[in-house]
Amino acid sequence: MIPGAPNARALVRRDTIASACANAIVSIGFFLLVFGWGPVAGRSLAFDFPVQTFGITFLGGIVPSFIMLARVRKGIVSPLGPVPSAARQIWRLFGLALAVMPMLGGAAALLMLAFGPAAISPQAALIVKSLYGGLVSVVTTPLILRSAMGGAAWRKRVSRELAGQGDARNT
Repeated sequence: MIPGAPNARALVRRDTIASACANAIVSIGFFLLVFGWGPVAGRSLAFDFPVQTFGITFLGGIVPSFIMLARVRKGIVSPLGPVPSAARQIWRLFGLALAVMPMLGGAAALLMLAFGPAAISPQAALIVKSLYGGLVSVVTTPLILRSAMGGAAWRKRVSRELAGQGDARNT
């Protein structure tokens, strides 16, 4: 690691905040593009949550992920394990987006369908969508950045130990 460089925890925290702000702003733009500036049907808004979740996780995770990969390769951040290639990291992002989409997006959609109004003002819908975009980033960006630092390697070590192949550090 380069002397004087911020530690990994500080970088993850800083990048998560930046990603949350950026994705909240991007969510506003997509809201205006998709729904315009008029009353929004609660049902339409609900069905957009899973799509927004996938987009923020996958597309919103590419840039911070590649920045972290570059930091690890330049020695600014110490890797947590084997660092994935760029292609492997994209597949990880895709898998995470597919996993998070029904969990966060589905939960938000169900809450909107169960408790949301039949129609919602554009101002209220805009606030909901931008806050939700930031929330998805706060949940997914740390996972994405740790993955780019090689943080998924623990699964292999635990799997080998449970399979009776001994400590993975010795192999």
